[in-house]
Amino acid sequence: MIHFFAHVFLPLTLALVMTGMGLSLTLNDFGHVLRQPRSLLLGLVCQLLLFPALAMGLAIMSPLSAGFKVGLVLMAACPGGISSGLVTHLFRGNVALSIALTACNSFFTLLTIPLTLNAALAYFMGETQSVRLPISDTAFDIFILTILPAFIGVAIRRQYPNQAQRLERPLRYVMPLLLGAAFVGVMLSNEGAVSAQCFGHSRGILSCAAIGL
Repeated sequence: MIHFFAHVFLPLTLALVMTGMGLSLTLNDFGHVLRQPRSLLLGLVCQLLLFPALAMGLAIMSPLSAGFKVGLVLMAACPGGISSGLVTHLFRGNVALSIALTACNSFFTLLTIPLTLNAALAYFMGETQSVRLPISDTAFDIFILTILPAFIGVAIRRQYPNQAQRLERPLRYVMPLLLGAAFVGVMLSNEGAVSAQCFGHSRGILSCAAIGL
């Protein structure tokens, strides 16, 4: 059951949600983000630098135990994921910008998460560990779970615009339910074992960050 939710249902759900969001977009939407990159750059600076720095400051001032302080900094260092894109989609925000931020953040955090985590471990726990993410495997997972499904949705919309428009409304209700079911399933399927998997495998790290674990 643990393997099913962590390695089958959750990745499939994330890919389906990204495809559903892609159905509401065109290539021109992404082109607009690239032609006016100020919002993208500002979002990257906030998520990669500002949030971890604020979390570090809060952790230093808080009475939490060292382990919780490290966890707080780690969560702040994780990229905005698919769940944030879904919320943006549901509230009719700039979905193309949200997806672009998710894709860019996911690649940059291959470097920033280990650096931030190592710094937090050294400062709060006095431990010097070399935490690394497998770059090739993680990059492949990012592509499979986020970028490819989104552009499959864009391609479907371009080829079958009427059908994509009809699917968009029911998917607005189906996607949150699927993501919620995946979240509950992971939480109920032996929390300790799943947490170990999340921090032991690149796909688990990305999936957990994507749904806010």
